[in-house]
Amino acid sequence: MRRIAITLLSAAILGAMPAVFAQADKSQAGGLPALAQEVAALRALVAQLQEQVGGNADPYTGTFAVTLVETSMFGCGVSDFPPPPPTSLQPYLARQAASSLSVRSASFDVEANGTVLLVPAFELLTQELKLSGKYATDTRIEGSEAIVIAGDGSLYADLGDSEVTGQIANDGSMFSAVVRGRSLDEPPGTCEDVWTVNLTGVRK
Repeated sequence: MRRIAITLLSAAILGAMPAVFAQADKSQAGGLPALAQEVAALRALVAQLQEQVGGNADPYTGTFAVTLVETSMFGCGVSDFPPPPPTSLQPYLARQAASSLSVRSASFDVEANGTVLLVPAFELLTQELKLSGKYATDTRIEGSEAIVIAGDGSLYADLGDSEVTGQIANDGSMFSAVVRGRSLDEPPGTCEDVWTVNLTGVRK
């Protein structure tokens, strides 16, 4: 969209330039004052055309207020039930007791520079309910990340154990993104963590 707007703007300016310079040729006798007047007219024309194609600001730059909500499921020992004899049921149940469902949330600002969304370090609140019935809360600081902004406003990042996909609106008013991830603990099959994160950002 940005490339189309720039192309249209360039074509419009080039189309208008012959008329402007034709007027300049007629007023060359006026010297520098006449030339300055023609330059001012050209600048006014450029400003008008920029306004018509959406202004000269890059819609993929600026500050966005972001709300983050994550759902995470953690399970242990799921794959080895029932335990083979003569194994006791107790070790299996002990691992299952660590299984939990968590909801995490945060609010923070991100900066967009036209090519990446710069996510800063932020505080993440966790509310966790374990299979054992225990409820717990926790806060921690998440590290900063950079999410790539493509020319069409789509978002992408590969964070190793998770992937980010999303989209910025054409006018840059807001964006939305989803993070999906999965992690297996050692030894394989003992515990597994899967999560989905939803991010919504509104331009400030």
